[in-house]
Amino acid sequence: MALAEKDKKGELESIRGLASCAVVIGHFFGSFAEPRDLPAGPAHVYSMLANGTPAVVIFFVLSGIVLPLSFFRSGGDKNVIAVAALNRFPRLMLLVFLTVMGSYLIAASGLNFSKAAAEISGSSWFASFGYPNPNASFQPDLLTALRQGVYGTLLENSSEFNVSLWTMHHELYGSFISFALAVFFFKAPMRLVYLIATLAVVALQFTAWRLTPFVAGTALSAFLFRNPDFALKPYISWASIVMGLVLYRYHFGNAAYWPTAFIPWGSDDHKGWIIYTISGVLLIIGIVGNKQVRSAMNAKWLIALGRHSFAIYAAHMMVMASIVSFVFINVAPLGKTIGLMITTLVFIVVMGIVARVLTEADEWWMRWSRGVVKRIVSPSVATLHRTPKSIVSAK
Repeated sequence: MALAEKDKKGELESIRGLASCAVVIGHFFGSFAEPRDLPAGPAHVYSMLANGTPAVVIFFVLSGIVLPLSFFRSGGDKNVIAVAALNRFPRLMLLVFLTVMGSYLIAASGLNFSKAAAEISGSSWFASFGYPNPNASFQPDLLTALRQGVYGTLLENSSEFNVSLWTMHHELYGSFISFALAVFFFKAPMRLVYLIATLAVVALQFTAWRLTPFVAGTALSAFLFRNPDFALKPYISWASIVMGLVLYRYHFGNAAYWPTAFIPWGSDDHKGWIIYTISGVLLIIGIVGNKQVRSAMNAKWLIALGRHSFAIYAAHMMVMASIVSFVFINVAPLGKTIGLMITTLVFIVVMGIVARVLTEADEWWMRWSRGVVKRIVSPSVATLHRTPKSIVSAK
Protein backbone atom coordinates (compact mmCIF):
# COMPACT_ATOMS: atom_id res chain seq x y z
CA MET A 1 0.00 0.00 0.00
CA ALA A 2 1.37 3.40 -0.92
CA LEU A 3 1.25 6.90 0.46
CA ALA A 4 -1.61 8.18 -1.63
CA GLU A 5 -3.82 5.21 -2.42
CA LYS A 6 -6.71 5.89 -0.10
CA ASP A 7 -6.48 8.23 2.82
CA LYS A 8 -3.22 10.04 2.11
CA LYS A 9 -3.76 11.73 -1.19
CA GLY A 10 -6.33 14.47 -0.77
CA GLU A 11 -4.29 16.39 1.77
CA LEU A 12 -1.41 16.75 -0.69
CA GLU A 13 -3.80 18.11 -3.29
CA SER A 14 -5.30 20.47 -0.71
CA ILE A 15 -1.91 21.78 0.39
CA ARG A 16 -1.10 22.53 -3.23
CA GLY A 17 -4.37 24.40 -3.65
CA LEU A 18 -3.79 26.50 -0.53
CA ALA A 19 -0.24 27.28 -1.63
CA SER A 20 -1.57 28.43 -4.98
CA CYS A 21 -4.03 30.72 -3.20
CA ALA A 22 -1.22 32.18 -1.10
CA VAL A 23 0.63 33.23 -4.24
CA VAL A 24 -2.51 34.65 -5.85
CA ILE A 25 -3.53 36.55 -2.72
CA GLY A 26 -0.09 38.08 -2.49
CA HIS A 27 -0.16 39.21 -6.11
CA PHE A 28 -3.76 40.43 -5.97
CA PHE A 29 -3.48 42.60 -2.89
CA GLY A 30 0.05 43.65 -3.81
CA SER A 31 -1.42 44.97 -7.06
CA PHE A 32 -4.71 46.52 -5.99
CA ALA A 33 -4.70 47.18 -2.26
CA GLU A 34 -1.52 46.46 -0.37
CA PRO A 35 -2.39 47.19 3.28
CA ARG A 36 -0.37 49.90 4.92
CA ASP A 37 -0.13 50.77 8.60
CA LEU A 38 -2.11 47.74 9.72
CA PRO A 39 -2.14 46.87 13.43
CA ALA A 40 0.33 44.19 14.47
CA GLY A 41 -2.15 41.28 14.45
CA PRO A 42 -3.72 41.85 11.02
CA ALA A 43 -0.31 42.77 9.58
CA HIS A 44 1.04 39.42 10.80
CA VAL A 45 -1.84 37.51 9.19
CA TYR A 46 -1.57 39.45 5.95
CA SER A 47 2.19 38.92 5.65
CA MET A 48 1.65 35.17 6.00
CA LEU A 49 -1.12 35.07 3.41
CA ALA A 50 0.63 37.34 0.94
CA ASN A 51 4.13 35.84 1.11
CA GLY A 52 4.21 33.87 -2.12
CA THR A 53 7.81 32.63 -2.03
CA PRO A 54 7.35 30.01 0.72
CA ALA A 55 4.20 28.83 -1.06
CA VAL A 56 6.24 28.29 -4.23
CA VAL A 57 8.82 26.31 -2.27
CA ILE A 58 6.03 24.14 -0.84
CA PHE A 59 4.88 23.56 -4.44
CA PHE A 60 8.33 22.21 -5.19
CA VAL A 61 8.45 20.00 -2.08
CA LEU A 62 5.06 18.55 -3.08
CA SER A 63 6.33 17.89 -6.61
CA GLY A 64 9.25 15.99 -5.11
CA ILE A 65 6.77 13.86 -3.15
CA VAL A 66 4.23 13.24 -5.90
CA LEU A 67 6.38 12.74 -9.00
CA PRO A 68 8.06 9.45 -7.93
CA LEU A 69 4.84 7.82 -6.67
CA SER A 70 3.93 6.02 -9.89
CA PHE A 71 7.46 4.63 -10.10
CA PHE A 72 7.38 3.48 -6.47
CA ARG A 73 3.97 1.86 -6.91
CA SER A 74 5.07 0.05 -10.07
CA GLY A 75 7.67 -1.85 -8.11
CA GLY A 76 10.55 0.08 -9.64
CA ASP A 77 9.59 -0.34 -13.31
CA LYS A 78 12.11 1.80 -15.21
CA ASN A 79 9.63 2.25 -18.07
CA VAL A 80 7.37 4.19 -15.71
CA ILE A 81 10.10 6.64 -14.75
CA ALA A 82 11.12 6.94 -18.40
CA VAL A 83 7.57 7.84 -19.42
CA ALA A 84 7.29 10.39 -16.62
CA ALA A 85 10.61 12.01 -17.52
CA LEU A 86 9.96 12.13 -21.27
CA ASN A 87 6.47 13.52 -20.74
CA ARG A 88 7.50 16.20 -18.27
CA PHE A 89 8.22 18.94 -20.80
CA PRO A 90 5.02 18.49 -22.85
CA ARG A 91 3.00 18.05 -19.65
CA LEU A 92 4.04 21.50 -18.42
CA MET A 93 4.07 23.21 -21.79
CA LEU A 94 0.36 23.55 -22.63
CA LEU A 95 -0.68 25.93 -19.84
CA VAL A 96 2.57 27.82 -20.21
CA PHE A 97 1.88 28.29 -23.92
CA LEU A 98 -1.78 29.23 -23.47
CA THR A 99 -1.17 31.81 -20.74
CA VAL A 100 1.87 33.36 -22.43
CA MET A 101 0.00 33.71 -25.69
CA GLY A 102 -3.07 34.93 -23.84
CA SER A 103 -1.00 37.62 -22.13
CA TYR A 104 0.48 38.66 -25.46
CA LEU A 105 -2.88 38.81 -27.24
CA ILE A 106 -4.43 40.81 -24.40
CA ALA A 107 -1.64 43.37 -24.59
CA ALA A 108 -1.55 43.45 -28.38
CA SER A 109 -5.30 44.13 -28.40
CA GLY A 110 -4.92 47.03 -25.99
CA LEU A 111 -6.74 45.15 -23.23
CA ASN A 112 -3.94 45.18 -20.66
CA PHE A 113 -4.89 47.83 -18.10
CA SER A 114 -2.33 46.98 -15.42
CA LYS A 115 -0.38 50.24 -15.62
CA ALA A 116 -3.51 52.36 -15.35
CA ALA A 117 -4.72 50.26 -12.42
CA ALA A 118 -1.31 50.53 -10.76
CA GLU A 119 -1.47 54.33 -10.97
CA ILE A 120 -4.65 54.23 -8.91
CA SER A 121 -3.49 51.62 -6.39
CA GLY A 122 0.05 52.96 -6.17
CA SER A 123 1.58 49.53 -6.80
CA SER A 124 4.99 49.88 -8.43
CA TRP A 125 5.20 46.09 -8.57
CA PHE A 126 2.06 45.77 -10.69
CA ALA A 127 3.15 48.64 -12.92
CA SER A 128 6.32 46.70 -13.75
CA PHE A 129 5.14 43.11 -13.78
CA GLY A 130 1.52 43.36 -14.89
CA TYR A 131 3.15 43.85 -18.26
CA PRO A 132 6.80 44.97 -18.23
CA ASN A 133 8.28 47.66 -20.41
CA PRO A 134 10.37 46.46 -23.38
CA ASN A 135 14.10 46.39 -22.75
CA ALA A 136 17.26 45.37 -24.53
CA SER A 137 16.63 41.64 -24.06
CA PHE A 138 12.83 41.59 -24.25
CA GLN A 139 10.64 42.80 -27.07
CA PRO A 140 6.89 42.14 -26.62
CA ASP A 141 6.27 40.90 -30.15
CA LEU A 142 4.59 37.78 -31.49
CA LEU A 143 7.84 35.94 -32.21
CA THR A 144 9.08 36.47 -28.65
CA ALA A 145 5.74 35.33 -27.27
CA LEU A 146 5.83 32.16 -29.36
CA ARG A 147 9.38 31.42 -28.25
CA GLN A 148 8.57 31.90 -24.57
CA GLY A 149 5.36 29.94 -24.87
CA VAL A 150 6.88 26.95 -26.67
CA TYR A 151 10.24 26.60 -24.93
CA GLY A 152 11.70 29.86 -23.60
CA THR A 153 9.85 29.88 -20.28
CA LEU A 154 10.69 26.26 -19.50
CA LEU A 155 14.22 26.04 -20.88
CA GLU A 156 15.56 29.61 -20.75
CA ASN A 157 13.67 30.88 -17.68
CA SER A 158 12.23 33.73 -19.76
CA SER A 159 8.85 34.77 -18.40
CA GLU A 160 8.36 38.47 -19.14
CA PHE A 161 4.90 37.94 -20.63
CA ASN A 162 3.67 36.09 -17.53
CA VAL A 163 6.00 36.72 -14.61
CA SER A 164 4.47 34.09 -12.34
CA LEU A 165 5.74 31.40 -14.72
CA TRP A 166 9.37 31.90 -13.61
CA THR A 167 8.83 28.84 -11.42
CA MET A 168 8.23 26.55 -14.39
CA HIS A 169 11.91 26.51 -15.35
CA HIS A 170 12.79 25.24 -11.87
CA GLU A 171 9.82 22.86 -11.86
CA LEU A 172 11.09 21.23 -15.05
CA TYR A 173 14.69 20.75 -13.93
CA GLY A 174 13.69 19.85 -10.39
CA SER A 175 11.46 17.13 -11.80
CA PHE A 176 14.44 15.41 -13.40
CA ILE A 177 16.34 15.56 -10.13
CA SER A 178 13.36 13.93 -8.43
CA PHE A 179 13.12 11.19 -11.06
CA ALA A 180 16.83 10.43 -10.85
CA LEU A 181 16.85 10.31 -7.06
CA ALA A 182 13.76 8.09 -7.03
CA VAL A 183 15.69 5.40 -8.91
CA PHE A 184 18.39 5.46 -6.22
CA PHE A 185 15.92 5.70 -3.35
CA PHE A 186 13.63 2.86 -4.41
CA LYS A 187 15.66 -0.01 -2.92
CA ALA A 188 18.15 1.91 -0.83
CA PRO A 189 17.94 1.66 2.97
CA MET A 190 16.53 4.82 4.48
CA ARG A 191 19.89 5.70 6.01
CA LEU A 192 21.33 5.87 2.46
CA VAL A 193 18.30 7.86 1.30
CA TYR A 194 19.03 10.44 3.98
CA LEU A 195 22.75 10.44 3.18
CA ILE A 196 22.27 10.83 -0.57
CA ALA A 197 19.62 13.52 -0.05
CA THR A 198 21.94 15.43 2.30
CA LEU A 199 24.83 15.28 -0.17
CA ALA A 200 22.53 16.39 -2.99
CA VAL A 201 21.25 19.33 -0.94
CA VAL A 202 24.80 20.42 -0.10
CA ALA A 203 25.88 20.15 -3.74
CA LEU A 204 22.93 22.21 -4.92
CA GLN A 205 23.84 25.08 -2.60
CA PHE A 206 26.80 25.78 -4.90
CA THR A 207 24.97 25.30 -8.19
CA ALA A 208 21.15 25.49 -8.25
CA TRP A 209 19.89 26.00 -4.71
CA ARG A 210 16.31 26.65 -5.82
CA LEU A 211 16.08 22.92 -6.59
CA THR A 212 16.68 21.98 -2.94
CA PRO A 213 12.95 21.44 -2.21
CA PHE A 214 12.74 18.70 -4.84
CA VAL A 215 15.45 16.69 -3.10
CA ALA A 216 13.75 17.04 0.28
CA GLY A 217 10.39 16.12 -1.20
CA THR A 218 11.72 13.02 -2.96
CA ALA A 219 13.36 11.75 0.25
CA LEU A 220 10.10 12.38 2.10
CA SER A 221 8.19 10.54 -0.63
CA ALA A 222 10.42 7.49 -0.19
CA PHE A 223 9.86 7.57 3.57
CA LEU A 224 6.08 7.96 3.38
CA PHE A 225 5.78 5.29 0.69
CA ARG A 226 7.55 2.81 2.92
CA ASN A 227 5.47 3.87 5.91
CA PRO A 228 1.86 3.99 4.64
CA ASP A 229 0.51 3.97 8.20
CA PHE A 230 2.74 6.83 9.29
CA ALA A 231 1.23 8.71 12.21
CA LEU A 232 2.49 11.02 14.91
CA LYS A 233 1.26 11.66 18.39
CA PRO A 234 -1.06 14.68 18.26
CA TYR A 235 1.24 16.98 20.22
CA ILE A 236 4.18 16.11 17.95
CA SER A 237 2.20 16.68 14.76
CA TRP A 238 0.87 20.00 16.02
CA ALA A 239 4.36 21.03 17.09
CA SER A 240 5.55 20.20 13.56
CA ILE A 241 2.77 22.28 12.01
CA VAL A 242 3.39 25.23 14.33
CA MET A 243 7.14 25.16 13.70
CA GLY A 244 6.47 24.96 9.96
CA LEU A 245 4.29 28.06 10.19
CA VAL A 246 6.94 29.90 12.21
CA LEU A 247 9.55 29.19 9.55
CA TYR A 248 7.02 30.12 6.86
CA ARG A 249 7.01 33.62 8.37
CA TYR A 250 10.59 34.27 7.26
CA HIS A 251 10.86 36.89 4.55
CA PHE A 252 13.48 39.27 3.31
CA GLY A 253 12.00 42.18 5.22
CA ASN A 254 12.62 40.54 8.58
CA ALA A 255 15.72 38.52 7.63
CA ALA A 256 17.97 40.72 9.78
CA TYR A 257 16.15 39.52 12.90
CA TRP A 258 16.61 35.81 12.21
CA PRO A 259 19.59 33.78 13.47
CA THR A 260 20.51 33.11 9.83
CA ALA A 261 21.54 36.76 9.56
CA PHE A 262 24.73 35.83 11.41
CA ILE A 263 25.69 33.20 8.82
CA PRO A 264 28.26 34.95 6.59
CA TRP A 265 27.43 32.90 3.49
CA GLY A 266 24.53 33.09 1.09
CA SER A 267 22.01 35.81 0.35
CA ASP A 268 18.78 36.29 2.29
CA ASP A 269 16.99 34.79 -0.70
CA HIS A 270 19.22 31.72 -0.63
CA LYS A 271 18.80 31.24 3.11
CA GLY A 272 15.09 31.78 2.74
CA TRP A 273 14.71 28.86 0.34
CA ILE A 274 16.43 26.54 2.81
CA ILE A 275 14.18 27.79 5.61
CA TYR A 276 11.06 27.43 3.46
CA THR A 277 12.06 23.90 2.44
CA ILE A 278 12.29 22.92 6.10
CA SER A 279 8.97 24.69 6.69
CA GLY A 280 7.30 22.73 3.90
CA VAL A 281 8.63 19.39 5.14
CA LEU A 282 7.46 20.13 8.70
CA LEU A 283 4.00 21.22 7.55
CA ILE A 284 3.52 18.16 5.33
CA ILE A 285 4.77 15.74 8.00
CA GLY A 286 2.53 17.37 10.59
CA ILE A 287 -0.54 17.20 8.34
CA VAL A 288 0.02 13.67 7.03
CA GLY A 289 0.83 12.42 10.52
CA ASN A 290 -2.30 13.84 12.16
CA LYS A 291 -5.53 11.94 11.51
CA GLN A 292 -7.82 14.85 12.39
CA VAL A 293 -5.96 17.42 10.32
CA ARG A 294 -5.67 15.01 7.42
CA SER A 295 -9.40 14.40 7.52
CA ALA A 296 -10.10 18.14 7.46
CA MET A 297 -7.70 18.60 4.56
CA ASN A 298 -9.59 15.97 2.58
CA ALA A 299 -12.61 18.23 2.28
CA LYS A 300 -13.98 18.07 -1.27
CA TRP A 301 -13.70 21.81 -1.86
CA LEU A 302 -10.04 21.82 -0.84
CA ILE A 303 -9.25 18.89 -3.10
CA ALA A 304 -11.08 20.65 -5.95
CA LEU A 305 -8.99 23.73 -5.26
CA GLY A 306 -5.88 21.60 -5.55
CA ARG A 307 -7.07 20.10 -8.82
CA HIS A 308 -7.32 23.60 -10.33
CA SER A 309 -4.18 24.95 -8.66
CA PHE A 310 -1.93 24.79 -11.73
CA ALA A 311 -4.46 26.66 -13.86
CA ILE A 312 -5.07 29.23 -11.12
CA TYR A 313 -1.37 29.82 -10.73
CA ALA A 314 -0.65 30.00 -14.46
CA ALA A 315 -3.54 32.31 -15.41
CA HIS A 316 -4.03 34.69 -12.49
CA MET A 317 -1.65 37.43 -13.70
CA MET A 318 -3.25 37.40 -17.15
CA VAL A 319 -6.70 37.77 -15.59
CA MET A 320 -5.57 40.48 -13.18
CA ALA A 321 -3.91 42.56 -15.89
CA SER A 322 -6.98 42.55 -18.14
CA ILE A 323 -10.58 42.34 -17.01
CA VAL A 324 -9.88 42.72 -13.30
CA SER A 325 -7.78 45.85 -13.84
CA PHE A 326 -10.52 47.23 -16.12
CA VAL A 327 -13.13 46.70 -13.41
CA PHE A 328 -10.85 48.15 -10.73
CA ILE A 329 -10.34 51.34 -12.75
CA ASN A 330 -14.07 51.81 -13.33
CA VAL A 331 -15.18 51.15 -9.72
CA ALA A 332 -12.43 53.22 -8.14
CA PRO A 333 -14.70 56.33 -7.96
CA LEU A 334 -17.02 54.36 -5.65
CA GLY A 335 -14.39 54.41 -2.92
CA LYS A 336 -11.50 52.22 -1.90
CA THR A 337 -13.43 49.67 0.16
CA ILE A 338 -16.42 49.20 -2.15
CA GLY A 339 -14.19 49.26 -5.21
CA LEU A 340 -11.93 46.58 -3.79
CA MET A 341 -14.90 44.40 -2.81
CA ILE A 342 -16.33 44.53 -6.33
CA THR A 343 -12.91 43.93 -7.87
CA THR A 344 -12.32 40.93 -5.60
CA LEU A 345 -15.70 39.41 -6.44
CA VAL A 346 -15.12 39.83 -10.17
CA PHE A 347 -11.65 38.30 -9.84
CA ILE A 348 -12.96 35.23 -8.01
CA VAL A 349 -15.73 34.63 -10.56
CA VAL A 350 -13.59 35.17 -13.66
CA MET A 351 -10.68 33.21 -12.19
CA GLY A 352 -13.00 30.31 -11.41
CA ILE A 353 -14.28 30.17 -14.98
CA VAL A 354 -10.83 30.47 -16.54
CA ALA A 355 -9.34 27.88 -14.17
CA ARG A 356 -12.11 25.39 -14.96
CA VAL A 357 -11.60 25.71 -18.72
CA LEU A 358 -7.81 25.51 -18.49
CA THR A 359 -7.88 22.56 -16.10
CA GLU A 360 -10.11 20.57 -18.43
CA ALA A 361 -7.79 21.35 -21.35
CA ASP A 362 -4.72 20.54 -19.29
CA GLU A 363 -6.05 17.18 -18.12
CA TRP A 364 -7.00 16.19 -21.66
CA TRP A 365 -3.58 17.22 -22.92
CA MET A 366 -1.85 15.35 -20.11
CA ARG A 367 -3.67 12.10 -20.90
CA TRP A 368 -2.98 12.45 -24.61
CA SER A 369 0.71 13.32 -24.32
CA ARG A 370 1.33 10.60 -21.77
CA GLY A 371 -0.33 8.06 -24.02
CA VAL A 372 1.91 9.10 -26.92
CA VAL A 373 5.03 8.85 -24.79
CA LYS A 374 4.00 5.44 -23.46
CA ARG A 375 3.62 4.10 -26.99
CA ILE A 376 7.05 5.46 -27.87
CA VAL A 377 8.78 3.97 -24.82
CA SER A 378 7.06 0.60 -24.85
CA PRO A 379 3.64 -0.61 -25.97
CA SER A 380 3.36 -2.62 -22.77
CA VAL A 381 3.61 0.49 -20.63
CA ALA A 382 0.21 1.63 -21.88
CA THR A 383 -1.41 -1.23 -19.97
CA LEU A 384 0.09 -0.26 -16.61
CA HIS A 385 -2.16 0.90 -13.80
CA ARG A 386 -3.06 4.57 -14.18
CA THR A 387 -2.26 7.05 -11.49
CA PRO A 388 -5.38 8.18 -9.54
CA LYS A 389 -6.85 11.39 -10.92
CA SER A 390 -6.26 13.47 -7.80
CA ILE A 391 -2.56 12.67 -7.79
CA VAL A 392 -2.23 13.14 -11.56
CA SER A 393 -3.69 16.62 -11.34
CA ALA A 394 -1.26 17.51 -8.57
CA LYS A 395 1.68 16.87 -10.86
